[in-house]
Amino acid sequence: MNFFKIHLFSGITALFIIAFTGCGQDPASPEPQNLSTITIIVEDEAGNPLKGVQVRTYPSTIILVTNKEGVAVFENIHTQNYQIVVSRADIPIFYRDIILRTNQNLKLKFIVATEITINLVVQNIEGQPLTGSLVTTSPSTSIVITDENGQAVLENVPVKSYIFIVQ
Repeated sequence: MNFFKIHLFSGITALFIIAFTGCGQDPASPEPQNLSTITIIVEDEAGNPLKGVQVRTYPSTIILVTNKEGVAVFENIHTQNYQIVVSRADIPIFYRDIILRTNQNLKLKFIVATEITINLVVQNIEGQPLTGSLVTTSPSTSIVITDENGQAVLENVPVKSYIFIVQ
């Protein structure tokens, strides 16, 4: 009879241990992850929204594309340091380093120049200005002639990389 009582007591004890172990945690409700939101707005210098601009985060590379309002929203993103990069084939690459804090709603605006003015001074090997020299770009966008100070001004040039050719 004692043998039966000991086993019955042991069995009941084991059931209580199994039943109440982990009662402090509800597996259906995971621990909050402290996620944040980053809203990116991309505009040209006149304040017009730029649609179709690729926006990425580094690290944890997430890639979005701006909508017709020039907006891309990274929702439920983990808190950490990021580099936000915006790019499109017809604009230069712009980036910004950020520190994203817990439960933060961060809003960043990128104002993208699509055209610029380039000022050049053309000189010979001795440092003397070259007057009347033809200056072109490759890819071809502008042709100008240097003035008496060797200066050339290329206006309303699309933003990109160029090779300057002086003749």
